[in-house]
Amino acid sequence: MGVGNSGAYNTGSFNSGTLNTGDLNSGDFNTGWANSGDINTGGFHSGDLNTGFGSPVDQPVMNSGFGNIGTGNSGFNNSGDANSGFQNTNTGAFFIGHSGLLNSGGGQHVGISNSGTGFNTGLFNTGFNNTGIGNSATNAAFTTTSGVANSGDNSSGGFNAGNDQSGFFDG
Repeated sequence: MGVGNSGAYNTGSFNSGTLNTGDLNSGDFNTGWANSGDINTGGFHSGDLNTGFGSPVDQPVMNSGFGNIGTGNSGFNNSGDANSGFQNTNTGAFFIGHSGLLNSGGGQHVGISNSGTGFNTGLFNTGFNNTGIGNSATNAAFTTTSGVANSGDNSSGGFNAGNDQSGFFDG
């Protein structure tokens, strides 16, 4: 039954909370170590319903990983809701669901270092609904810019500044 517990029904040791299976918990129903919140798995949580390590906030939906702030995140150091990966941040109208690395902005970016109002896929895209590398178009609904370094809407290829362009270096 553990040793040094001041709380009831603990199987771990040195718990002041109740029904803990880990050690050094002041909260209740924790598996893991040194949780001050309740119903946590892992360690060092001050919030409730967290998995992994070190979340300071209460979660209506559980996070997994560590250092996540928001709800339903997996991975590391994500803020906002429903992110997976590393250091993704949500803001704006479409505020959920980045995956990958260092994505920020409206939401549902996939890949690395995408920002903008939403729905970018790939690397270093800004704007809305871009796919590829370094595109910055602000496409209307149901149009997409793909390729490399296009700024025109509904364009594909590379280095296009005009709308509805395909190929390379079209104005």
